[in-house]
Amino acid sequence: MGPQKPQASAVSKVQSIDHILTQQRQALHNQGLADDLRLKRKYGNWAIGLLAAQLLVMNTVFIGVGLKCLEFSEYALHLYLGGTLLEVFGIVLVVTRYLFKSPTPVPRGDSG
Repeated sequence: MGPQKPQASAVSKVQSIDHILTQQRQALHNQGLADDLRLKRKYGNWAIGLLAAQLLVMNTVFIGVGLKCLEFSEYALHLYLGGTLLEVFGIVLVVTRYLFKSPTPVPRGDSG
């Protein structure tokens, strides 16, 4: 006796299960992308708010020094303003590199 051919119903069941698993994998991938997008928006809104607050404080100090309401040594003022600007630019650089990186491909079920 030679090898038996698989029954059509068994092959059909396997194909049906494979199709269902592929759909579930795609749904999980899409859910992961949606969750990632929500998290990015949340952190983005917080980061923008904190950066705006920091720049508002920096500008208030700058204006206060200009109006002679506040006094700082020239070295301390330059260090503060320069450090704040570098921090803001650094955060913007990191955020834009993270947000605009190339997307990851959709995972496939087959191994080859």
